[in-house]
Amino acid sequence: MGEFPSPIALEHHATAITKELSQRPYGGIFQDIVVNTRKDMKHVKDSKTGTGGQVIKLQTNHYQVTCGHEIAYKYNIDYQPDIKDMAIRTDLLLKHKSILGNCHIFDGNSLLLPRRLQHSEMELVSQTESDDKVRIRIRLSSELHPNHPEWLRYYNILFSKLLKLNNMEEMESNPEDLRDLRNLLQASRMDILRGYTTSILPYEKSLTLCADVKHRLLQKKTVLDLILEKKANGAKKEEVSEEVVGSIVYTMYNKTYRIDDVNWEKKPKDTFKKFDGSKTTYMDYYRERYNTFLIEEDQPLLMSLGKWKKGQTSTPHEPIFLVPQLCYLTGLARAVSENHSLMAQLTDRMRMSPVSRRIALNNFMNNIQTNQNIKNEFLQWKVTFNDNSLSVPGRVLSSVKLFQGTRSVVCVLPDNSKQRYEEIKTFLCVEKPVPSQCVVASTLNNERNLTTIVTKIAQQMNCKMGGALWKVDTGVCRTMFIGIDCFHDTVNRQKSVAAFVASTKEDLTMWHSQCLFQDTAEEIVNDLQSCLQAALNSWVANEKQKPQSVVVYRDGVGDGQLQALLEKEVRQFRKFFTSSIKLTFIVVKKRINTRFFVENGDKVTNPPSGTVVDQVVTRKEWYDFYIVSQTSNSGTVTPTHYNVIYDTKGLTPNQVQCLTYRLCHMYYNLPGIIRVPAPCHYAHKLAYFVGKSIHQTPASSLSGCLYYL
Repeated sequence: MGEFPSPIALEHHATAITKELSQRPYGGIFQDIVVNTRKDMKHVKDSKTGTGGQVIKLQTNHYQVTCGHEIAYKYNIDYQPDIKDMAIRTDLLLKHKSILGNCHIFDGNSLLLPRRLQHSEMELVSQTESDDKVRIRIRLSSELHPNHPEWLRYYNILFSKLLKLNNMEEMESNPEDLRDLRNLLQASRMDILRGYTTSILPYEKSLTLCADVKHRLLQKKTVLDLILEKKANGAKKEEVSEEVVGSIVYTMYNKTYRIDDVNWEKKPKDTFKKFDGSKTTYMDYYRERYNTFLIEEDQPLLMSLGKWKKGQTSTPHEPIFLVPQLCYLTGLARAVSENHSLMAQLTDRMRMSPVSRRIALNNFMNNIQTNQNIKNEFLQWKVTFNDNSLSVPGRVLSSVKLFQGTRSVVCVLPDNSKQRYEEIKTFLCVEKPVPSQCVVASTLNNERNLTTIVTKIAQQMNCKMGGALWKVDTGVCRTMFIGIDCFHDTVNRQKSVAAFVASTKEDLTMWHSQCLFQDTAEEIVNDLQSCLQAALNSWVANEKQKPQSVVVYRDGVGDGQLQALLEKEVRQFRKFFTSSIKLTFIVVKKRINTRFFVENGDKVTNPPSGTVVDQVVTRKEWYDFYIVSQTSNSGTVTPTHYNVIYDTKGLTPNQVQCLTYRLCHMYYNLPGIIRVPAPCHYAHKLAYFVGKSIHQTPASSLSGCLYYL
């Protein structure tokens, strides 16, 4: 598979793509690391490290990075006439290596050099393959130090580029420990590939390279295969479109797209305009440039609006057209999903045990250290990587005592039809609001586990009607706990749903639930006033007095949104509660690549439940920590990252860490420990339920029940 981009992506969208690369790469994490939220919290000014629990030594998947350069120079690059093709922009610029030097990093719009050019501003001239002259204007923009977010961004660009050039970033097609599984998948025309995800970022004491393993499931079936198969079975165009739209495809040129439409009018023999104004057909483009022949002239073109990024609602989406023959389907084939034995093996391999993950990462780092091309490139920048992963001290918090209560309507469905489920839930949540529980009939036919199943159903109904199954001592008095999360419909691109769930009794046995519909992809909630007022009214009705403090756990926030959270959501809380009620606002992140391991000789295991890490791989500008709340006997456990971005209550590290861990025990839908605090997960369940199933605001009379469990 050669790597080549879609011609439409090249010719019509490269400018927007390169602009995004230079402004918001890697999800905007570089915008977050400059936000110093700790400086305003005097109680953790000197130390944010807790002391509670038993000390444990942990290994990580972080490797120390050392940089010898003290300064680098950023130059802005402009083309006249403008060139949209990223590859051509690069080729034209690098014709002048005699001036720029061999050591450089180019992102499409700007250039980083380890030395200053002779002139702060200069103009160079290059020629295209068609002998057209292009003027390139180079202007000094800024001088950067090694920890500057821009410099770090360039390092990540360089690292990804080098991995790709040396075939280390691309998914491995035949890792030894996956060969038997790949053989089993072949019968279903599927494959599993392994690759790596990396980032170079600053932490407490140094830069580190964080590396982790990733997997991708591919079907060896193209979208064209699917279209021809459906048409052979008499399917109409509308039925084929319904099957294809919303799919995620992986192209033969190693790009991933979501299909938003099938354009039956456009064909591969249609023309499109190139950057120089000339026209070519899709068929000629792929044949001439990549020696790829399109066998079906009458196939339609697939339309994608590009990668959909949360929190970037203002970014215009121009269509990218793809050829079905060059697009593989992703996800599970039905034959695989219905094979329980194969699914069990697949799940186990993709999760990877701590031992397997450590071996894969050690092999990856060994390849980094021994690959001469990578070593030579980074030596020019005086950058080196430590062979050994960072060791960090952790602490295992004490186990949490549960106080059990004395108390331990139902719709039985003939099958798991999504349409029937949504119709019932819409009717019982909007038109005739009443807490309800749906059960598929076949579930009740399991005689061996019938008692367990019925008990579980009874527990869920008890929760939905406001019953308390157990309690924990949170260690704080008269405190309201709030969870906020957002659901984004990436398939139908409908409005996003923001869910707000707040405890309305001090013992956390009653909750207020409310949701707000927002613009598509909007993450920041702009209208919290009504939610806060309703939650406060419910608290006062139950407790006969206002809470002394409020602790917010905010999930569903993308990288680059930290400053916006402070300026918009935290400000709304401060304005509503004024100074009479203390406020703690904690950002929760589940999708992280950091991993922790316990090593005992040759044995590598997961950390125990309650493990806390608040040193080394945290950030000195943040009041942050990790918690491994769950015990996992399958795969490698993923910690959850917590960042206290605002705190007038003055919670100490011991207090906030213990509180957070205890709240992970308060999710009534599971008699065990979950990954995040209960209010946070309740908000997630509500947002997902409303956004996925009923698509409208539930009746307000249900706001006091956990009806969405």
